[in-house]
Amino acid sequence: MTVDPLVRDCPQFHRVGCDAASRARPHRAMMPHPWRPFVAAVILILPVEVAHGQAPDARVAALAERAGIELADYYYRTSDLESAAIAYELFQQNHPRSAYAMRARQRQIFSNLGQFKGPRYDSTKLLDSKALIDRFQNDYPAQAELLGLDATLLSRIDESNAEQMLETANWYIRREELESARLVLNRLVRKYPQTGAGQRALAQLQERNWLV
Repeated sequence: MTVDPLVRDCPQFHRVGCDAASRARPHRAMMPHPWRPFVAAVILILPVEVAHGQAPDARVAALAERAGIELADYYYRTSDLESAAIAYELFQQNHPRSAYAMRARQRQIFSNLGQFKGPRYDSTKLLDSKALIDRFQNDYPAQAELLGLDATLLSRIDESNAEQMLETANWYIRREELESARLVLNRLVRKYPQTGAGQRALAQLQERNWLV
């Protein structure tokens, strides 16, 4: 395994097996050369020390922290939002007290929201984003207001989730799976009664005499 000199020369570096090496390779191939030492430090040094019950020294910890946020920001700048969301989440797990923690949480939210493609697609990212926004509002109320992570955005997320459920119900209707459609429409009305999609679902339920 070839290791960047900056990483190799750290006294905390341990030779690791093929699994770690294979995880490092895709990132080394994708990232510009100046990033490689940082990426290798995150993937190889810190996990090995933690696995061995060792607390990384200040030099390694600072290198890993910088690597984590720079890697996540790289994905964010290049619109690789799936990778960015994962990288920001891992950064928060590894560095919960970092000065970059608020930025990581904010951009994880935006990365998740940016992956939603519309009501015909999976809405898991919207649900994840709503939970993240709630926590961000609790921890950073003033910043949440400035960034637009507020009740208006949460209402838009609810509307999108409701539209996705209505699309699912109508898909069942087109396939003549009427019992499944009835269940989804009733669930939609209970969960998102104030949304436009919820009102349209209610009208369908009343028209078909499906309301329970």
